[in-house]
Amino acid sequence: MGIFYLIGLILIAVGSLVFSILGFAGKDIILDDAYIKASKEERERMDKNAYRLQGAIIFLFIFALTLCNLLRAVLHIAWFTYVAYAIGAIGILYAIVSHYAIKKKQ
Repeated sequence: MGIFYLIGLILIAVGSLVFSILGFAGKDIILDDAYIKASKEERERMDKNAYRLQGAIIFLFIFALTLCNLLRAVLHIAWFTYVAYAIGAIGILYAIVSHYAIKKKQ
């Protein structure tokens, strides 16, 4: 593995962890398209905490997935790849389910 690949994985892992922490702290990191496409009046009425939590958890999934790939590259243990696949699948499923759960709630 190249050094630039490892540096890229480290940067993505650290960035996603920072965004996750900011989301859990209540900062506006909202990724849901329903919130982004809403008008200014609708955004004021929406429950922003649900969207913040959703974004924070998605960034936490990205951090875990990137960390598994980094560990696989550094330690040369192949089963980290399968763990990363599982984390990615669960993360995608969570994003879809939480999007519709928030939409149904409103």
